[in-house]
Amino acid sequence: MLGRAGRPQYDTFGEGVIITNHSELQYYLSLLNQQFPIESQFVSRLADNLNAEIVLGSVRNRDEAVQWLGYTYLYFIFYFICYWGLTIVSRYVRMLRSPALYGVGADYQNDDSLVQKRADIIHSAAVLLEKSQLIKYERSSGRFTNTELVASYYYVTHNSMIVYNQRL
Repeated sequence: MLGRAGRPQYDTFGEGVIITNHSELQYYLSLLNQQFPIESQFVSRLADNLNAEIVLGSVRNRDEAVQWLGYTYLYFIFYFICYWGLTIVSRYVRMLRSPALYGVGADYQNDDSLVQKRADIIHSAAVLLEKSQLIKYERSSGRFTNTELVASYYYVTHNSMIVYNQRL
């Protein structure tokens, strides 16, 4: 577990605290010393996070979900660089930096903001949520409807719901 402590609006630095088992200590020390890039694991949990946004009402359809995905760590990387008291913010599209890692192939070559790739990812997640009966997904309009299952409100994963529905 890693958390950042500090107040960015007041402090010029922040502290990261790593809490781990002793058996994993060498692994984390090597990460600090070798500075491997940290990549997003968000796609592996996208369906469950999308479900949470649908339940909250902040995402109501595919277009809103594509826009929401554009604000996540998966999509953007922000660098804050300080030069003589000035803060320069730089951003770039993470998925374009490592296209093979995120499945960005030649199909998305002319799409600098990856709108279609994000739409494809959202569509796949919505289909999974529909299969697990957590939402209703109207493909023609892109509209999401919460099925009001208690599981949606308590962050039960879509995989758990698929197993549960199969065993009923």
